[in-house]
Amino acid sequence: MTQTLEKRYSGGNGLLAGYVSRAELAAEWNCHERTIARYEAMPDGLPFLYIGGRKLYRIEDARAFMERRITTPNPVRKGAA
Repeated sequence: MTQTLEKRYSGGNGLLAGYVSRAELAAEWNCHERTIARYEAMPDGLPFLYIGGRKLYRIEDARAFMERRITTPNPVRKGAA
């Protein structure tokens, strides 16, 4: 990827700079839009902004959501890498 998410979906310098649509986020994460909708419905789910009949996601919130999802192998389990 030659461009960062902020540069591709910055929304210019307006009020929506730094926000992406569900379709844009799904394309960036290489998943279906329905997967993003499932992430919203989780108890600690992906935060969104509902404005003008559209759901938008702040790029920083999407990154924070990804960080919370990081898992590591159990070091006690036999054969753990």
